[in-house]
Amino acid sequence: MADFTRVNRATSLPISPILSNCRYQRTVSSHRRSTLFKKHAALRFMNLISNKLLYKIHGWLGLNLGLLLFIICFSGTFAVFSSEVDWLINPDMRVAPQDKPIQWEQMYKSVQDAFPDGNNLGIYKETYASSGKRFTSVAYVSIPNGQIRKVYLNPYTGQIQGDTSFFNTQRFFRSFHRRFFDGNRGIFIVTLSSFFLLFSSVTGFLFYKGWLKNLFKLRLKNGLKALWSDTHKLLGIWSLIFALLIALTGVFYFAELLIQGTDNGEVLLPDSPTPITETEQATFGPTPELLPVSTYIHNAKKAFPGLDIQSLRVPTAPGEYVYIDGQAGNPFTRDRANKVYLHPFTGEVVHVQQSSDLNTAEFITDIADPIHFGYFGGIPTKILWFIFGLALSFAILSGTYLWYIRNSAKTDRRIQRLNNKTNGTDSSTYKEKPFARTLGNIPLMRGAIISTAITLLYLLHVTFVTVDDVRYYAPNRLPATASIDTIETGPWEFKLQTSSDRNGRSIITAEVLTNGLPNFKKAYLTSGTEGKVDSASIPLARNSSLSARHFATDSLANLPETFTLVTQSFDGTIYEATVSRKNLANVTYEHPAVANATPTFPNTPASIWIYIGAFILLTISIIGLWLRFLLTNLRDKFRVNTIQAIRRENIHGDPVRSMNPG
Repeated sequence: MADFTRVNRATSLPISPILSNCRYQRTVSSHRRSTLFKKHAALRFMNLISNKLLYKIHGWLGLNLGLLLFIICFSGTFAVFSSEVDWLINPDMRVAPQDKPIQWEQMYKSVQDAFPDGNNLGIYKETYASSGKRFTSVAYVSIPNGQIRKVYLNPYTGQIQGDTSFFNTQRFFRSFHRRFFDGNRGIFIVTLSSFFLLFSSVTGFLFYKGWLKNLFKLRLKNGLKALWSDTHKLLGIWSLIFALLIALTGVFYFAELLIQGTDNGEVLLPDSPTPITETEQATFGPTPELLPVSTYIHNAKKAFPGLDIQSLRVPTAPGEYVYIDGQAGNPFTRDRANKVYLHPFTGEVVHVQQSSDLNTAEFITDIADPIHFGYFGGIPTKILWFIFGLALSFAILSGTYLWYIRNSAKTDRRIQRLNNKTNGTDSSTYKEKPFARTLGNIPLMRGAIISTAITLLYLLHVTFVTVDDVRYYAPNRLPATASIDTIETGPWEFKLQTSSDRNGRSIITAEVLTNGLPNFKKAYLTSGTEGKVDSASIPLARNSSLSARHFATDSLANLPETFTLVTQSFDGTIYEATVSRKNLANVTYEHPAVANATPTFPNTPASIWIYIGAFILLTISIIGLWLRFLLTNLRDKFRVNTIQAIRRENIHGDPVRSMNPG
């Protein structure tokens, strides 16, 4: 019979096989306990958080921040189909699909011919976040009066079908949802609310036990409270994954905003090509000509065969590259994740970026928008995002209403009990008590009154900045410019103009007219008045008519006697040309009158205002309902406190000292 006795190597003494087996069992049991502990540590931690605490956190978030969250989610839901709404409203945005290649060359020429004084800021195959071959291409053009026009082009013929103000449905909802038309402060508030949405979704999910069995539970005959309770739970559970996606991408936007405000902002941006140096720029000549657009398209496709081109940006200054981007098989990334940079005068490809080359931070930056707005899968995903957006919005609203009816029923029962204990005292006598004596122990409904007041004050501010920002896109925001003179400085030709800014001050602008790109090192206007030199740079861009400098404060009569336009080439040569104020004698220019001091609203189709107005009216109505819920509950709290005070007075004869002051 085999001997299974083990030997201790240190003492050469036999070890009992039974003892050895016991030690082995203890080792295995210890390992299993350690594994189970690690595996279920999170679950045990969650067990420490009671359902009551989860319910309180979930309710507090909903009551105090729910109104702000609702407005953000509701506006985001409207933003999903904003481009499609513009397509329905504006016939210039529609095109019959054709089995033809995109005519980038012809589209670029059409824009140049239609806007000879404008700057072409880029041509896009489709409108932002739109999908389908029935959408026109769009070009953004900056024109001399400070406006940016959207120019709609037939992508198959290259012909212009129409142009509109930069303002439309998509622009309104994009700006309102992203920043409340309130700049970086608005972005901060909107993105910060993503944390609240995340916490509310998680606490609601953890509190709701057995949700898998109740995915379709909706009690229609068990009373109003049961119906709204089931509705709130169903909306919350079915939109949970959507809410987490929206919240997490919003949290990323918040982190992105903070990072961009530091010196490490470039960590979110992929590598870009080395800028063109002044030494290289000096070799281009004074007015280098761009290559045909078809050359850039051909070279980009050759360098990046799988690129489905979505946009083209041709430089307006010699130191810039030609930029082309698009899709390359990953619909979750923005177009900018795949791009090609080309030399403007040789057509050489200088840099290629593919989405697969992005690091984690860069990749998240480029997938956040398609996921957040749901346009990564075209119309099907947009429909889902719209449905889930409505579900999430009304889950927030139904939660508040559920709290309202629960508290109303609870208050009614409490009043009934108190009335029964006051020996027949009529509860209506609370009306005779001073208002200040009814504020005893009201907890301000978990802060809901204060937070709602703060939210409403901010929304009032948002109303004013929204109106002002929308007026910014008005077509007659600035009066038409008037030409002063056309002068030459060396190889370059400029047109001087006068106009007025929105504050009524006269300004002089210089517009480069030379064919090709103006390739100079520096250009500025000077005026030698009272021994002082007043100067400003002119943007190094062809057809640039941006404001160069204020030379007067109120009228053309106060302009200086002479102007000097100075240009300096890269080889150091300086060219000067002087213009006298006498050249203004024949200028037909009307200084803005009082009637024109306030800009009008953008000239857009009436249907756009109807769609925006419907959103505003719905939002105002829901704010009214929210206030009604809170104020009705506050009134009920007053009733309870008053009856309690009456009962104390009947029992103790001292109703005031027995009540806490707040």
